[in-house]
Amino acid sequence: MSEFSITNWVEVAPATYLAVAEPEGVNIGLVLGAKHALLVDTGSSPAQGATIAESVRNQFHRVIDRVVVTHAHYDHWFGLGAFNNVKTYGQAGLLDEMSVGVDTTLVAQLGFTPDLIAPPQNLILDWGSFSLGGEHVQLKYFGPAHSNSDLVVYVPGRRLAFVGDLLEEPGPPHFGPDTTVSTWPNVIDQVIALVGLDTLLVPGHGKPVDTAFALRQRNDIERCYRQIREWHTRGYGLQDALARIEMGCSLDWPFSVAAMREAAICIYAELAGSQPPTRPA
Repeated sequence: MSEFSITNWVEVAPATYLAVAEPEGVNIGLVLGAKHALLVDTGSSPAQGATIAESVRNQFHRVIDRVVVTHAHYDHWFGLGAFNNVKTYGQAGLLDEMSVGVDTTLVAQLGFTPDLIAPPQNLILDWGSFSLGGEHVQLKYFGPAHSNSDLVVYVPGRRLAFVGDLLEEPGPPHFGPDTTVSTWPNVIDQVIALVGLDTLLVPGHGKPVDTAFALRQRNDIERCYRQIREWHTRGYGLQDALARIEMGCSLDWPFSVAAMREAAICIYAELAGSQPPTRPA
């Protein structure tokens, strides 16, 4: 693994800041209230989490005392072990990830041991909220999408929401083993309905975006799902679908070939209980 680092904090809304944790390019959010300082996501390891906390002390002379993890992927979550005696929040699905075990090889590469991976103290089923002192924060889970534990952090007074990897700005969204592609577009619809059209959205990676960007990525995810579901319905197996993607058998892919392959694997896994018709030889 490359060296851990964090960029300088940049203000994206009043008393609300963004830094990037490397090498994974993860957006880390900081929301300062009159009484409390909230961190959104924690980096890839307890050491990186400690570095983030130190950078807040050095630049703002504040101590982080609230932490929210947006979902159960290591680059957003594993730094939580650095935050003891702090109120921490995450979606309840994070515990499911812990119950199936973590990739010990990955943890070793990241430079620590699995016992340092900490679950959030406060588990959110559907929604939660707290005050930072003069600033209200809403936490909302809309169902499976990018992962099984995507938690939106909405700060209505700042017209800003941290949406984790429900959106990604520098490239296509990431499709992985815990992705549910069929419901992802609807989750984005619900996010937009919650925050309104004039709210800044901070994705898990990349620059902050507006709701127009969110709608475009939402539509691309839906188009991807419809195309691959159609192949499944027509009786193409997964290997047939992957071959068609490699050959470019579409006039207009919404994502790169690599991302389309990842999406196809996820979608075929979702549709595994729905047997496609047998194609004639």
